Amino acid sequence: MQSGYESGKCTFYIWEGVCFYLITEAVDDVLKFVTQHSSSGSSIIFDYVLESFVKGEYKDERARKGAECHANLGEPYIFGIEAHRIEPFLNERGFSVVSDLGPQELDQTYLMGSDRTLHGHVFDFIRIVHARITGLS
Repeated sequence: MQSGYESGKCTFYIWEGVCFYLITEAVDDVLKFVTQHSSSGSSIIFDYVLESFVKGEYKDERARKGAECHANLGEPYIFGIEAHRIEPFLNERGFSVVSDLGPQELDQTYLMGSDRTLHGHVFDFIRIVHARITGLS
């Protein structure tokens, strides 16, 4: 046991702000680690960006500028996947999707005040998925 982590135990992984900077093989390696070192029922939650955004299809000038800034810092967006492909992608890797929240759901869930005032907006290309290990069939 290292830092309280025990391989094979039911575990909840938070993988935030990482996968879109990785190549697909590295994303696969992380997901493989999770399935191979945790019991069935363990979960992972992570944010991802849409592939169309990675390819330069920006709906918003701020998104384009943000992508350029990251690229200029040596951290370009590399991995993206369209929302309709995330469930089959994760299913093939031994996960079932619990939830996949897009910008509107994220705005309503996390940025809406008790007075129903929206206190910000999530970019249209960002999503957060929660998936549970089911094992490979």
